Amino acid sequence: MSDQSTKLTANEIVFSVPVEKVHLLRANRSAAPIIGQDRAIRALEMGLGIKADGYNIFIMGASGTGRRTVLTTLLADYKANPDDLQDIAYIYNFQRPLEPKALFFPVGTGSEHKKTLRAAIESIRKQGVQIDKSESYVTASKKITTESDRDENQMLAEFEGQMAAAGFKLLQIKDDEARSMDLIPIIRGKQYSFDDLQERVSRGKLTPEALGAVREAYYRNLDLMAVLFAKLRDMRRVTDKKIRALKVEYATPIIDNELAALKADWEKSSNREAIAFLASLREDLLARIQVWTNPFRSAEHKKNFYGRYEMNLICEETEGKNCVVQEEVPSFSNLFGSIEAPAPNENAAVNGHLRLRAGAVHRA
Repeated sequence: MSDQSTKLTANEIVFSVPVEKVHLLRANRSAAPIIGQDRAIRALEMGLGIKADGYNIFIMGASGTGRRTVLTTLLADYKANPDDLQDIAYIYNFQRPLEPKALFFPVGTGSEHKKTLRAAIESIRKQGVQIDKSESYVTASKKITTESDRDENQMLAEFEGQMAAAGFKLLQIKDDEARSMDLIPIIRGKQYSFDDLQERVSRGKLTPEALGAVREAYYRNLDLMAVLFAKLRDMRRVTDKKIRALKVEYATPIIDNELAALKADWEKSSNREAIAFLASLREDLLARIQVWTNPFRSAEHKKNFYGRYEMNLICEETEGKNCVVQEEVPSFSNLFGSIEAPAPNENAAVNGHLRLRAGAVHRA
């Protein structure tokens, strides 16, 4: 065989691919994301095509064989069914505070519901603190307290007359923390303590039998006074209930008006869980009316109180979102969410629903 080698110049051995050719190759490239794995690709396509719940795909193979590449390529065109998407929010459970409830809303509406609820509660708060300044409320509440004070004073006056006839006078005792009432014996128009009477007995100016009779009458009338004061306490409780009922009467239309938009929206979508939450929230506001219509002890107390009416939106979907979530560290908390630990000075039992955090399953 003869040697027919040809000597080439430097210009003749330069290799180049035109940019147009590169674009053409990219446009006409093979749809297969990996070469030589047709069976694996068909299995993945079948698995991704199953729409029923409860199915999973597990991929196993040696490093560098393109597992992630083929999966991400096949999922690139995945589009979730909008009917399957939903926003997820956690709310306070008024019946069992340690067991928050979940609410589900149509895709993309959770944030608006959260804002609407917050605005409604803020408006209720602002109007609620004005109730005590309302002229009609002040007039009505003053009428209730005036009637109660009149009845109480009448009962005290009648009892005081009864004690005077029995030889005793009502005496109010004051100390640093409280006030109490006692009876003091009256003999010939003059007040005597039992120490004074004992001294008169020792001096022979009063017989022991007379002192015994006074002491017996004293304890008998103390029992009557205890009965009287029990009635007065009951009357004050009734008065407090009337004042509270009056405030509820003024607050009810405020609450109903502010929650009306949410209620109508949730009734329209037949969201029974959300409607039930709204009914419990309304009931709780009315039950705690003396709390939120009066000044709070501190900003922290106010924050904790209104936190019970906050909605914790842990997952908000959007139309056309990429529903494929890659979780590099599939720990339990990363997959299924977690509960944020309270601060050292916080009570873990207060508004626990606000400490719930979403996981990859929620986001997907």
